[in-house]
Amino acid sequence: MNNTLKDELLNQNGHAVTDSDVSLLHTVIAAEENRFRKLLFWTICTWILWVLILPFIFIGPAMLASPHLDIAPSATILGLVLFIACIVGLPIAGIILAIMLIMTRRSAGLHQLRVALAVIEARLRLMSSNQANGDK
Repeated sequence: MNNTLKDELLNQNGHAVTDSDVSLLHTVIAAEENRFRKLLFWTICTWILWVLILPFIFIGPAMLASPHLDIAPSATILGLVLFIACIVGLPIAGIILAIMLIMTRRSAGLHQLRVALAVIEARLRLMSSNQANGDK
């Protein structure tokens, strides 16, 4: 996406970089930062939920073995399946979110560099065209 913005800036043939172009570039960077913050929030929530479920690994079997608890066998099996799915699924989701978080942060940094380079290149073209016009 930033490559097209860069090309548009470079194809201006010496016209000044307008504030709208710069604001558009900053909007792209802000969107990347917003995506990073959302991924960070969901990654932290996933891992906190998994840590909160961990104590039930020890409490759950003791509760199911209690003779005072009258639960239907189908409910017990469903509860075990859901519990095991949470114990296994949450770390997998957390790892996937962490990988996405790292990749998003890295791409946001690269986009910031590309945006800065595009603005610098556009300004250099403007300066070179001004010098060429001044020499004539």
